[in-house]
Amino acid sequence: MKRGLVVLAMGLLIVALSACGGGGGDTSAPDGGTLDVTLFNDSSKTVCAVYISDSENDYWGDDLLGGDTVEPEESRTFSVEAGTYDMLAEDCDGNALDTQQAIEVSGDVEWTLEDAEGAGELLVSESPNFGAVTLSPDFLPDPHSVDIISGGDVDVDGLDLGAGCSGYASSAPDYRLNWSEDAAHLRILFIADGGEDTTLILSDPYGNWICNDDFSDDGFDPLVIVDGADSGQYDIWVGSFDADEQVAGTLYITELERTPADLP
Repeated sequence: MKRGLVVLAMGLLIVALSACGGGGGDTSAPDGGTLDVTLFNDSSKTVCAVYISDSENDYWGDDLLGGDTVEPEESRTFSVEAGTYDMLAEDCDGNALDTQQAIEVSGDVEWTLEDAEGAGELLVSESPNFGAVTLSPDFLPDPHSVDIISGGDVDVDGLDLGAGCSGYASSAPDYRLNWSEDAAHLRILFIADGGEDTTLILSDPYGNWICNDDFSDDGFDPLVIVDGADSGQYDIWVGSFDADEQVAGTLYITELERTPADLP
């Protein structure tokens, strides 16, 4: 993987990346000439950074947009010499919308971004944005903690997942807990760095949804309690109350009788 890239799955994929020659003619560039790589943004996201780097290079190099953007339904063409390239498109928050590895450019290339199938849903099949952990009962240190930034473009309220399931979250889980053995209970809570209001959405190993907005009347921090925590995969989302809001904070996983008031 090239340095300087943190991939956050955002529900976009490439659907067309092909050499366009027309009639089967020779489309290779003449010596010293260039070829066109055209990015078509057919997604609902704004592209704020594009990198096209030689596959043998360990670094992405400079952003080819130079501060410009490629809005939905727009396109942008970049000139490169014939060769083999890695390609990266990012949104305005630095999240990777699509990466392509070892693409041979011997003719003009079309690179198309589209909203992925399943966009607008919470997908337990997606890789988590901020990683995963495997824990067992009586794990140490307790609590386990990880830094997370909330939010996304999925309207959780509209999914009718159950009581307390609200806010805006990404399609991919923010974090994944692989729980190795059955236990009495687990507590999962999120504390925002700046005291902002957030939500928690949890999918248990059986596909049940457990959610919370405000755990107590005197604070905005959510807490989910899983009684009879069976072994299996637990996917966790942290939601924001505005589609364009991202809240930084810490997610805690604990077996102790802790509440947000007990933690920093």
